[in-house]
Amino acid sequence: MNRETYDQFATFEHEGQTLTRAPRFVIIEHERLVYDPDARPGRLGWAHDWGTLTPEAADERRAILADGTFWRDAERLSPAQTNYERAKILRTYDGLPNAFASRPSGAVRPYIPGLWHHQSVPMLGGPPKVGKSLLVCDLAAALVIAGRRFLDHFGPVDVTPEERARPIVLVNAENPEEDMHEALLATGLEYDAMGDPYPFYFDPDDDGTGSMLFVVHLEAAGGADTFDLTKQDIYDRWEFELLGLALVAGPPLTLIVDGVTAILNSDTTRYGRWYSEFRRLLKSVDVPNGLATGHTGMKNSYLMNGVESMAGQDGLWTYEANEPYVNPRALRRFRTVPRLHAPAVDPAPVVMGEDGRLRLGPSGVARDRAQEAQPSPDDKRRYLRNQIAALTAARQDTFTKAVCGTGEAYTEYAAILRQMEQDGEVRKEPKRGGFVWSLMTPEPD
Repeated sequence: MNRETYDQFATFEHEGQTLTRAPRFVIIEHERLVYDPDARPGRLGWAHDWGTLTPEAADERRAILADGTFWRDAERLSPAQTNYERAKILRTYDGLPNAFASRPSGAVRPYIPGLWHHQSVPMLGGPPKVGKSLLVCDLAAALVIAGRRFLDHFGPVDVTPEERARPIVLVNAENPEEDMHEALLATGLEYDAMGDPYPFYFDPDDDGTGSMLFVVHLEAAGGADTFDLTKQDIYDRWEFELLGLALVAGPPLTLIVDGVTAILNSDTTRYGRWYSEFRRLLKSVDVPNGLATGHTGMKNSYLMNGVESMAGQDGLWTYEANEPYVNPRALRRFRTVPRLHAPAVDPAPVVMGEDGRLRLGPSGVARDRAQEAQPSPDDKRRYLRNQIAALTAARQDTFTKAVCGTGEAYTEYAAILRQMEQDGEVRKEPKRGGFVWSLMTPEPD
């Protein structure tokens, strides 16, 4: 298209006056005909009068938009620019929120101080049978029982009175109903089998204003895959269910899904997509907080060994054992690797008290990531002493790998352990083809 042809559309007569259009307007060339989608005066052009067209005329216009050549200032638009102008005329994105319009409401708010912020969706990973569900039950109790501390360590939930009244939802993907029920009762929750609108667990000291815990047992609902949010019909069903719950009990404050690995039948290629759909579901039904659990690999702490599982989750919580996961007496450890400036929890032992409650050991210290520094040599020695002391207290063998870990950590910490042996802080004894370690000096105050 030459400049002369383009400029013919630059002026027009309106109410006896010759007017000039704003520069850089778009015209379309299709099968040797030129179309002006703006159609001045009155701006009753293609982008404005679709509702008045017959179906046939609308189809003809769409064909021109699909195959025509777009021009501005007598210069042909690039494919990306053409797509932009076509979408404006077709109103492709009308009704969607503007992608640049978001305005953060303010600073982050702690949900569980030292661990979890409101408006975030972390994932909890651990090897099979390490006890993730027991950890989830303790977490659920901390979200429902006023003043309760998760793992008897972190601060009680930081919620407003309105948030305190909102329900908590726990989706149990693979544990038998009876086992999960007993585990929840063991945390101190009480159960109302005739609850309105559904059975629920609650704080026994609640004055009627506290949260209710609603539990979904997927085996009773047809199997774990009935929460596979990567399938649109299943996503739609749970959007419907959660909106229905919100109508009668209020929108949930938190949705916990225990068992993504079972839900996806161990298909690691869909971990990332499931997490993305989980976030979308939470946003759709106005649930600010979420947590999902899944299995980590046998040789590392990554969810299902796969990069595809790391789909932008708001931090990774891990719960693992020093010994093979099949040993129910192996010492457990909990730690977090959060996003941005959320609190980070150093690896810390988790023990079960005589009252049946899980408790985090003293080395679980939250770090401010903005002020985080590399551990000093004394820190590393203290860490090794704590490891030996914790394993010894749990009556577990203190083999070098159990104390130092694996991979790069093993190389570094094993060398420090040998230096500590030379300094008289620890000693080693041969056992079953390896070495076990013990402390030679008392623990420092």
